Amino acid sequence: MALNPSPEEAMPLIVLPRPPAPPTPSFFEDFVKLSGPGWATSGAYSFSIKFSAVLAAFFRANGIDPEHVAALGITQSLSNFTAVIGVSGVLALSIMAGNYIGALSRPGSTDRESRIYRRNVGDIYKAGLIFSTTFSALGFVPLYFSEDLLIALGQDPAVAQIVQRFSRAYAPGIFPLLIRVCSEQMLFARGHYRLPMMIALANLSLGIALAGVMGGGWFGQEPSLEGLGRAYLVEDVTTALSYISCLLWHRDFREFPFFRLTEASIVSVLRHIKDLIREGGSISLSMIVEMSMAFVLTLFAGIEGPTQQATWATAMQFVFFSTIPILSFAATTGQI
Repeated sequence: MALNPSPEEAMPLIVLPRPPAPPTPSFFEDFVKLSGPGWATSGAYSFSIKFSAVLAAFFRANGIDPEHVAALGITQSLSNFTAVIGVSGVLALSIMAGNYIGALSRPGSTDRESRIYRRNVGDIYKAGLIFSTTFSALGFVPLYFSEDLLIALGQDPAVAQIVQRFSRAYAPGIFPLLIRVCSEQMLFARGHYRLPMMIALANLSLGIALAGVMGGGWFGQEPSLEGLGRAYLVEDVTTALSYISCLLWHRDFREFPFFRLTEASIVSVLRHIKDLIREGGSISLSMIVEMSMAFVLTLFAGIEGPTQQATWATAMQFVFFSTIPILSFAATTGQI
């Protein structure tokens, strides 16, 4: 009598084929993936446009003599030096907040953990605001007292006086500029790149129109560097308010306590300030080196004379125009 076969003998061995490994993206595919958000981020940092090409056009409407052209170079160097160093310090906010936002979508997170993650995103934003307020107070001084500073550094008094006419009117704008960048980082952390770009470019268009009327001599108005500085200030305020409104009312951000102080943790905010200084400090240090070189060379050209400085100012416009796009591509690559 035949014995019953064991289950191992009765069932043939079935080897399931392995699922095919996903194809490794090529260099070109990775480049295209990074370029989309990178270009959108560059467009969102529209202040690089207004401090380079736009400022040059309106500045020349106030005068094309060597003193005014030389003053343009110093104004661009001083404005970019102050703005870029302050902005670079808060670029790490998108990465810090993105870590917690990514944890929210992780399966298995409890309601308590999700509340903690959302509170930390709000605390990171508050840490950025505190950092921005502190740096704004420091950045205000060289802009407001630029004439005395430049004369002490060996610049022509006539050129220094022209610079201060713009920089003193614009000096308060450093605060809304950094608030705007802090708010932008929250949008980037949530994966929004085109929305901040559209907000920035819309406000830039408004700022160009205001600058043309208030300082560029449009519609028969008298050109004024003070008016140009005030127009730039208004544009920074409207852009910052636009981003804040987005954080308040956009459906993707209502769950985060950005502006609810009762839900903030002082210990958490201080810890995130420490993290921001550590993470953003390396970026700031590299930008200080880069922008200091341009600023110092501009000052050396001014010591030689207004004509030499005017020539140097024309060449440096290309440097200032490309600084922010390069920085934004690097920041976007790090986040993605």
